[in-house]
Amino acid sequence: MAALSVIAAVIDKWASLTFLGKPAELYFDGIPLKTTTGVAQTLPSVNLIDLGTTTSFDFEHNIAGEATTFQLIVRANTLLECDQIGLGIKYNDAGIKASAGYDFGTLTFENFENLQMVRQSERRYREQDRDQSSLIVHRLELTYEVQVQQQ
Repeated sequence: MAALSVIAAVIDKWASLTFLGKPAELYFDGIPLKTTTGVAQTLPSVNLIDLGTTTSFDFEHNIAGEATTFQLIVRANTLLECDQIGLGIKYNDAGIKASAGYDFGTLTFENFENLQMVRQSERRYREQDRDQSSLIVHRLELTYEVQVQQQ
């Protein structure tokens, strides 16, 4: 079944990615301390944050389009691992023009047409706090905007 929202479609897109080193789970709006099996959470991890949707209307109050912004936040013990996962997210181990990852990728919706998905920014830094094993945590934030219109 096709997704009813951009965020649901982003989660569906994650499930379709096959890049090497992909973390098994995409967590929405927070990462639990323990996995579903009760084991302590370990790195690397990827978190999806919904930054909101803006809607534009035409002069007859019809929805002309919507733009949803979201972040994928990668956390890992090395910058190299952050970058490898980031490349997988962006390109899914394919070329840039293949649009196989999130960069210019397509999403499947129930009532919308995906116009484009564009990476707006990319930021790397080292977190102040360490992980549960006292290891350094590196972070990569990928910010995307998805533009859609109603069909």
